[in-house]
Amino acid sequence: MPVHTVVIQGLIALGRLCEKTIYKIAAIIIVACYVAVTLYMQSQHFSSRDPQPVLHTLPQKAQSIASHITVGMHINSFPSFSFTKNDFIVDGIVWFKFPRGSQSLSTIESFAIYNSIALERGDLIYKSQPIISLAGNDVQVCYHIQANFKADLNHSNFPLAQRTLTIMIENKNVSPYQLYFDTNERNLTINPNHLLFSWSPIKTHAYAGYYKAPLQTTAVDAADDNTALINYPAAALCVIFKSTGIRDLISFYFPMFVLFFIALFCLLIEITDPSRLSYVASAIPILVLFRMVIDAGSPEVGLATHLDIIYYLLVILSMLILFFQTYVILTIQHFKKHALQDEIFNKHELQCLNDSVFMLIIILLAAGLTYTWFR
Repeated sequence: MPVHTVVIQGLIALGRLCEKTIYKIAAIIIVACYVAVTLYMQSQHFSSRDPQPVLHTLPQKAQSIASHITVGMHINSFPSFSFTKNDFIVDGIVWFKFPRGSQSLSTIESFAIYNSIALERGDLIYKSQPIISLAGNDVQVCYHIQANFKADLNHSNFPLAQRTLTIMIENKNVSPYQLYFDTNERNLTINPNHLLFSWSPIKTHAYAGYYKAPLQTTAVDAADDNTALINYPAAALCVIFKSTGIRDLISFYFPMFVLFFIALFCLLIEITDPSRLSYVASAIPILVLFRMVIDAGSPEVGLATHLDIIYYLLVILSMLILFFQTYVILTIQHFKKHALQDEIFNKHELQCLNDSVFMLIIILLAAGLTYTWFR
């Protein structure tokens, strides 16, 4: 017996187990609830995959020789903030604390923000004159700043995951063996009125060390060839953000699933009803055009995001429904050339095959959505 015949017979047998309409409606309700709950749970539990800069630690002997400077930041607000466009402007206060007489002010004020957009003289958008205060034997120097910068982001779970914004303070004019940064999460504070309405900071952490910038790619081990590296002190201040509300779920996912279920609805209609094709034929073009909406609201990345995977899944399943409906139309036209008794018999088998395809689409949808948890 040919393989395709065995497959069709198996699908027909499956279809006979779910012939009643009530079972199919119950399956749609169950999978719709599963979709809604899964997407909501993913939006609440997907952790950030945004990479953070790798900072190296000096050996204890070298740290004892270098001047230690405690670095911190208070974030007043974010005048511009977009993970999708990778565009951030931070308004805040950067401060440094160090023992009196251990460092000159000219060395301290040469700091910069990693990946920031510099002005003509290499300055930040705004940097105030130093505000100097004494705290016992320590000197504290504060600068009001505004910086426009880019972040290193991973959009694989867009738009559901938490996001990490890293602000790295660096000083490229000194060696870490001369000046060594130190910090922790207590040195990063955020003003509650931070001008963000769709993102909420939920956690902060900070670490310091020195950054390695390779000057060339050679066969020589860079760790043993100091001339091929530039090292400078840096401190990474990280804020983990969580999206507020379910606006992205409604804006992106709801229209796609509505169009898909319209196409799926055609499998519930009588097998000989000509309106079956109109449902799927009207839903698929709109679903394809919805790609323009996704592209307009998605970050410009080469990898497939969570939203892309769901979109591709729904398009593929909708195309399977369209192909099956085309097969149904051609088969019915072929039946009309046979005797009435054979036609009735074959239509019953075709209805069972239709029910099997319906259940197969439902199972594939649930499996594809489950896959997005573990990819």
